[in-house]
Amino acid sequence: MKKIRFMLVVLLMGACTTNVKKPEVKTITSAITSEYGTKVQLKVSDFLTCEDADVLRDATIDTKKIVYKDATYPEVGVYPIKIKFTLNNKSKEDKFFLQVVDSVAPTFSQFEQSISIPYGTKDYDFSKHYIASDLSGVRVEIDQSQIDFQTAGTYQMAVTATDPYNNKLTRQASVTVAEKPKPEISQPPVANKPIPDIEQPTPSIQPTYVNGILVVNKKYGLPANYAPGVNGQALQSLQALIASMRANGLSVSDSYSGYRSYDYQNNLYWSYVARYGQQATDTFSARPGHSEHQTGLAFDLIGTNGQLLTSPTETAWVAQHAHEFGFIVRYQVGKEAITGYQAEPWHLRYVGSHAPAIYASQLTLEEYLGIQGGGY
Repeated sequence: MKKIRFMLVVLLMGACTTNVKKPEVKTITSAITSEYGTKVQLKVSDFLTCEDADVLRDATIDTKKIVYKDATYPEVGVYPIKIKFTLNNKSKEDKFFLQVVDSVAPTFSQFEQSISIPYGTKDYDFSKHYIASDLSGVRVEIDQSQIDFQTAGTYQMAVTATDPYNNKLTRQASVTVAEKPKPEISQPPVANKPIPDIEQPTPSIQPTYVNGILVVNKKYGLPANYAPGVNGQALQSLQALIASMRANGLSVSDSYSGYRSYDYQNNLYWSYVARYGQQATDTFSARPGHSEHQTGLAFDLIGTNGQLLTSPTETAWVAQHAHEFGFIVRYQVGKEAITGYQAEPWHLRYVGSHAPAIYASQLTLEEYLGIQGGGY
């Protein structure tokens, strides 16, 4: 009887041992996709899972095949990933993949929404008005096919930024061709060559600084060869201001009108003169050598409609907060006789650490520095 009982116990123990469930490792995914420019930190748990946590606790992940960009984020490509672990006393190795793709289109860091050019300038260099950026590199193509340079009017021009992976961003800009010069004007004016019977200003030989601030108005000018390009610190501050506006729910474009060369301002100014006359033009456009845009420190904000920013809510915020980013609103309402220009709530001038004090004074730059303003 005892022998029978012993055999029964052994059989029962054997049955229990047979029914013990072995741990099972399951695959979550065989490949992970990451956007180019994103830091990647791969873990075993991204690919595998097991009810018994101990099984994967000592697992190793081999990512040595991944090629990094400046040791920051992976280059575009497909990379093998190896994971080694022990299951039921046996060594296992599974292979997975990391796929890095570039699916993000380039962006424009500078985009002139509206450009005015003199009549007949087929060789006009539009590229200086458009700067695009992309982690993979970018080329900018400008379609001028819709522009009739021999007929005055406003035309649409497509500007496309494309990266090496064919991600594209296309935006429309408008180009205004000025009226054909009147017969008494023998040829369109060029830099340093004035229109007959119209006074041409002579720019200052050297830039003028007052208390460390570069001064440019109708009394103080810049030489034609003064070409610093856009100021990097000023541009960063402008981008921070735009980001803050958006964070506050305001409508403003990434585009802006920034640095303009002497020659560009010369063409722009005289095209306005040909259309509106010099007296009217002098109220809203600077003569060559007298534009703050030539300093690389001035920017015109653009609305989401592609036009200069004029909406009351947005411009009120700019007036109250621009100094927090090192800017002042250069041409204020009621100060036209002092600044020499119509009010421009979209026109910002970077003055850095001087901005809070100028803002608090509620004075124009001319009044604050005690310098001459007004007309030429």
